[in-house]
Amino acid sequence: MNKAKMVKNDEFYTRYEDVVAECEHYDFTGLHVMCPFDDPEWSAFYKYFDDNYERLGLAGLTCTHRTLDGSPSYALVRDGGAPTRRVDLVRDGDFFTLEVNKLMQQCDVVVSNPPFSLWRKIFQNLMEWDMKFLLVGCNMVPAYSNVMPEFMNGNIHLGFTNISEFITDSSLMPINSYWYTNLPSPPPLS
Repeated sequence: MNKAKMVKNDEFYTRYEDVVAECEHYDFTGLHVMCPFDDPEWSAFYKYFDDNYERLGLAGLTCTHRTLDGSPSYALVRDGGAPTRRVDLVRDGDFFTLEVNKLMQQCDVVVSNPPFSLWRKIFQNLMEWDMKFLLVGCNMVPAYSNVMPEFMNGNIHLGFTNISEFITDSSLMPINSYWYTNLPSPPPLS
């Protein structure tokens, strides 16, 4: 994490097996899932929800990502049984843009690994929008001033698993991180 701060690198990609290990604990039936930090070319989140769309009983899936060079981005949107369609965006796909926010308003839950440097601001927006979420974050998240009260009030809680390494530039980097959510806790898997 300290190395990331020094080089301002927020590109920590979640492994597919970590997404599966956590997401299998939740009931996504009838929900439209939003993955707003996920290039569908490589995102384990998009791959998991797209591969398991029917089995999970999803109502929809939307995936957006920010382009690093500022060029216009796109969203992949899947509604009900319709085929996935590409929606070209005017801007770079940044989470905080109006066009991504409009796509998010059509969704029920955000599931993703946001940039750690923007985690507090993203969390604050999701809470203000009363949006359900399942997010990866560093081990310091519970100490954030805008997060701690939500933990204390029981509005958010830890997920079921933790993540010990991420993919960075085609190698694995050990970074201890956790899942944070306001989704209802289901009974343990049998």
